[in-house]
Amino acid sequence: MSDILTDKMVTTRKNQSCWGCAREFPVGTRLRKTVIVDAGDFNSSYWCEVCLTIWSECGYRDDDGISQGDLKSGDPISWEELRKQIESE
Repeated sequence: MSDILTDKMVTTRKNQSCWGCAREFPVGTRLRKTVIVDAGDFNSSYWCEVCLTIWSECGYRDDDGISQGDLKSGDPISWEELRKQIESE
């Protein structure tokens, strides 16, 4: 079982990639950063607004293991439609 140490919106100070879709984001992008500890190992990840929306709407839980890029590669058409909708708002 993993413990969440940090879960907050940040403005990136370095280029980062989203864990859910594997897209690259430049410095100054607002992303959600999570830091977890699992069996003594610390891991951090960044999440874009599209992937956060999919995560919450699809009922994923924090302990659901996904690999980087899975949220986009699992249904790229729906993912792209949601991205266009969010970015047009």
